[in-house]
Amino acid sequence: MTVRSAMEHADEVIVVDSFLIDSIVEIVRMKGAKLAKGYYTVNVDSDMYFYNNFSEFKERVIALWEITVGKGIVSKMLGIDRKLTQKAYKNNLNPIEGGIIPRMYERELLLKANISIQQALGSNVAVQYLEDSIIYYNVLKKYEGRVQFIQMRSII
Repeated sequence: MTVRSAMEHADEVIVVDSFLIDSIVEIVRMKGAKLAKGYYTVNVDSDMYFYNNFSEFKERVIALWEITVGKGIVSKMLGIDRKLTQKAYKNNLNPIEGGIIPRMYERELLLKANISIQQALGSNVAVQYLEDSIIYYNVLKKYEGRVQFIQMRSII
């Protein structure tokens, strides 16, 4: 569902599995953001899909408002947490203390952050293997603009 919904909104979809354990890891180290040709790069999990209003991007860094879809107790708990966190999203965008991590970046900004991460941690570390908050922290070092907040759905 994730790939299918992404294909409805993107000109290009590159799938990267960050938990590969065989020789394909060497191929993945080419880094999806470097292979991409589009203006934006979106990092999503396999349980997420794009909502029909996924458009109108105005900023270079975008937080995806995750709406939890499901009927189980975990889904309900995550839904309550996300509503509370996202209600005051402007206060929760701090990469260290905040509860919202943007997942969509202007590709060139993401590549610049990747260079900083590689210099700090070693050249063999790929962005897709790092925690989202590390990526966001390094993007914000290079970015002084506003973070936009748009809707996306997550199936739990």
